Amino acid sequence: MTNTINLLQTKTGNTAQFLMWEQKLRSVSIGAVLALFSIGLVAAASYGVLRWERSTLEETRARLIQDISRQRTKEGLLLLTKQRAGIVSNILASQRDASLILDTVATIAVPEQVQTITLDEKGQVRLAIKAESIGAAAAIVAGIIGQAQEKRIVNPQLVGLSLGKDRTIQMTIAFVQSK
Repeated sequence: MTNTINLLQTKTGNTAQFLMWEQKLRSVSIGAVLALFSIGLVAAASYGVLRWERSTLEETRARLIQDISRQRTKEGLLLLTKQRAGIVSNILASQRDASLILDTVATIAVPEQVQTITLDEKGQVRLAIKAESIGAAAAIVAGIIGQAQEKRIVNPQLVGLSLGKDRTIQMTIAFVQSK
């Protein structure tokens, strides 16, 4: 007899049923490993595609934000231009032809005598004229009377008359230009 006790059996009873179950278990485990590997590949591919899509969307979002900010600036400039165009059209609509007034002023006094020409909203013209002598002032008054008789001006008025220290005559005349 031997002095050692061997608790492990050296041979197991391999029955046909046990071998069949072992073969099925091995097939199932290989199938499970392949399924897990396939699922891992699909998950990794999906993750890569989704990450690429996200980065593409973020780039598109950043580009669109830049486009919006550029368009906002452009829109502001367009609105400002539209507003100013409206103001300019109002100014152009309210302007009168000054050539007729300037022609009338040229027949009243020589350009060197005319200091200011003012046209108000009611169509009244005011002239500030500086005459060197009483004779020149009388010629200006005669020119105004002639224009009134020809009906080129209406309601002429001598608004102001002053004699300067240098003996020049300062005259302010108002009239309405007839059409």
